[in-house]
This record gives sequence, structure tokens and C-alpha cells, in this order.
Amino acid sequence: MAMETRPENARGKAGPALRRSLLTIAGLALVVLAPLFVRSCLFYEGDWVTCRLRTSAGEILFRVYPKKAPLTAANFLRYVEAGRYKGTTFFRVVTPENQPDNQVKIEVIQGGDIPEENCFDPVAHETTATTGLRHRDGTVSMARNEPGTATSSFFICIGRQPELNFGGRRNPDGQGFAAFGRVVKGMDVVRRIQRLEADGQTLKAPVVIDSLIRLAKPSQVEGVFGKGHKGKPGDIWEALRSNVKRMAFQDFAKLLLLLVPFGWLLWRGIGPRRFGRVDREFSASDWQSINPALRLVIVLFLLALLAIVIILVAG
Repeated sequence: MAMETRPENARGKAGPALRRSLLTIAGLALVVLAPLFVRSCLFYEGDWVTCRLRTSAGEILFRVYPKKAPLTAANFLRYVEAGRYKGTTFFRVVTPENQPDNQVKIEVIQGGDIPEENCFDPVAHETTATTGLRHRDGTVSMARNEPGTATSSFFICIGRQPELNFGGRRNPDGQGFAAFGRVVKGMDVVRRIQRLEADGQTLKAPVVIDSLIRLAKPSQVEGVFGKGHKGKPGDIWEALRSNVKRMAFQDFAKLLLLLVPFGWLLWRGIGPRRFGRVDREFSASDWQSINPALRLVIVLFLLALLAIVIILVAG
């Protein structure tokens, strides 16, 4: 009998010890991952600048990529920070129907034309072969005549426009156009503008740009949006909400990969006896039996998730 009971005793002693070890590991994982999750979501800033464009037709948010397109992005942002886009318009819409003389057709809306006397010097041309950016649905790019003549006017792509990339056939010089950003919210506004009544490619009633500002990142507590704009508490809230709502799919995927091992450790640490047994529901006594420090961390973690949901749902 002793030979038969020893393995059972060994298993009996090893089981709780293993659960306690896994619980400790799960607690440590939560302590490490919860701040990472909050930092990655609420304060996710990325290698871009977020700009908010408000028009009489609606609001558009887009990212500008200074690291990928340093010359073009810097040129655009100096107009933004100088407040020179305010009062300009989206004046041109290009559809498949209104370009009969073009063999290679595109779909864009164009705006931001500033009087020549208020323009900065033209910017050197950055091709898509240099930046790695492509003209896809929502891409923001600089309008130009010859390479190196771009100033303030920009356009937004509607659908994929490969003929605007380097080597594309839309422009005879084959240099394409300088993409520097992409729309992350408001493509419905862009398409609405494209559908407005036009005389050829010129809108009969141009859409006024009421404001175009650079949003402060959460780490920029002064919240300076540009010349003449002072930071307010609402600026930081808007930046937080914008960052969460604009996270890319791969960013959420990374967070999910971080949380999967935590969930497995938590399950194994607390054990199926407390979560998920068909003959027993999780009760208040089970919750009370969890280490108080771990309970606090779990509560904080859930509050962080709730905050993220509220930010996502908030208008």
C-alpha cells in the first residue's frame, strides 16, 4: 500500500506548489504587462505626427511621417504650424468621369492652395522609391508641376493609385509624387467631397478648410498645436483618444501576443478549480483567497481596459 500511496502524496504536494509558483509568475507577468499595455495603448505615439483637418464637409485625421519622408513632411508641417492652411479650400476633385484627356486615370481630391506670396520655398522632390510610401487609399501626397516645385498644395488618394508612385505613368517624367502621410479617420468625408458638383475638375463650391492643426502627443504636456495655439486639458484627452482609435492592427496583435502568456499563467496559477469548472462557479470566497496585491493589480488592469473602451466609444 505504501508503494501505491507515495506517488499520490508526491502529486498532492507537488500540485499546490506548482500552482503557487505559477500564480507568482502570473502575478509578476501582470505587474509587468499591465503598464506596458496601458503605455502602448493610451500613450501610443509612434513615428508619426497626427494632424486634424476640419472642413465645412467634416473632419479628417491623418498621420504625417517625418522619419519616412523628412523633407516633404517638414515642408507640410511648417505650413500647418504657421497656420497658413486656415481659410484655404479643397478646390479640385478627380473622378474617372472628369478626365477624358488622360489615358491614365486617377481619383483624388486636392486642396491647400496658398497664394504664392505666402508660400515658403519649394521643397526637393522625395520619390516613393526613396521613402517606401505608396499611393494607396487615403494616402496624402504633395501636388507639383516639375520635380522640386511642390509648395503647399496637397492631395488625398481615393483607392489605390500606383500610377502616382515612382515610375508611374500619370506624370510623363516618371518621378511620381511625394507621399508623406495617410488618412486614419474621415475617408467618408474625402469621398463626400469627391462627389460634390464640379465644373470639370473644379468644385463649383470649394470646401473650406476651417483649420488644420498638429495634435499634441500625450507626452507633450504643453500641448502646443502651432502658432497661436495654447494647450488645454482637452487637447491631451483628444490626443489620447486619437492614439487609441488610430492604433494599427499589428499594434493590437502585439498586445494580444503579450497577453496570451499572461492569461495562460493566470489560468494555471489560480487553477480551473476557481475558474471554469462545470460543477462549481467562481465565488466571492475564491476572490478573497487571491493574494491582495494580485487582486489590486487585477483591478487596476481591468480599470485600464475599461478606460480604453470608454476612449474608443467616446465620440
